[in-house]
Amino acid sequence: MATENFTGGKPKGEVAEELKISERTLERLIQRKRIRRGYKRVPGRKPLAVLNPDDVARLKAETLAPLPLYGTSGCEVASASSTSTAPLSALIPVAEGVLDFLQTLAQDRWLSQQLMLDLEEARRYSGLSQGYLRQQIKAGKLRAVQDGGLKVSRLHLERLAQE
Repeated sequence: MATENFTGGKPKGEVAEELKISERTLERLIQRKRIRRGYKRVPGRKPLAVLNPDDVARLKAETLAPLPLYGTSGCEVASASSTSTAPLSALIPVAEGVLDFLQTLAQDRWLSQQLMLDLEEARRYSGLSQGYLRQQIKAGKLRAVQDGGLKVSRLHLERLAQE
């Protein structure tokens, strides 16, 4: 193992914190030979791995600083008038959440128009557990049809709720 001596070199942990990247990412850069690693002798311990300060400075110049996703209140995305804006990739989780919400709304609307519901749909529609619905079916208080699984009439669910 060739040991280079980098005077003024910093340990991986300090460099990772300075560059705002993980130590694992830094290790990958070392393996790809984008950053050279040397060792400082420490009496009574094994040598301390330090990174070449020139390579660290070059990497720092190449690396973009992370942009904040949220503004000062913590709930809005940085606006166009602010000094930094969130990258588009940071908005993907927000967009996925909105899409999930819209799909749930559409599905709930579809459920309210459907005549027969399977037990999962009946659970969502009524707010009752599937176990309770099964008990009511066994007790004869809720009518169900066997059609590839139990199906319950929306009208019968509403009658059950009124009892």
